[in-house]
Amino acid sequence: MLNYPQELEIAAESLCKHCAKVNRQSLKIVCSPYLYSSRLLEDYFYRLFDKVQKGTTAHVEKHPNEIANFINSEDLVELISKIFDSWNEQTEILNIIIRLKLLFSMLQKS
Repeated sequence: MLNYPQELEIAAESLCKHCAKVNRQSLKIVCSPYLYSSRLLEDYFYRLFDKVQKGTTAHVEKHPNEIANFINSEDLVELISKIFDSWNEQTEILNIIIRLKLLFSMLQKS
């Protein structure tokens, strides 16, 4: 039984890598931070920032000391497109790392 999100992530990566190996295919696994959209009304960050803009109370439902590591969905699409354009036969795990160390507690104070 998987008890932690990291264990689920590791199991999913292992399964994908195994399938790629068995089928003799290359694979790129992209580990992305939280996605946000400035256009989708149901987006978590859209709703959060909309509340802040309207001056109403916004509650951050994440652990205060967790890094608010997020990327715009349109930027992720551009990155995935570049990965496809430069595809090679290597199986790789690509981690998107945002250098800004912003904590969710900092979002609450803003």
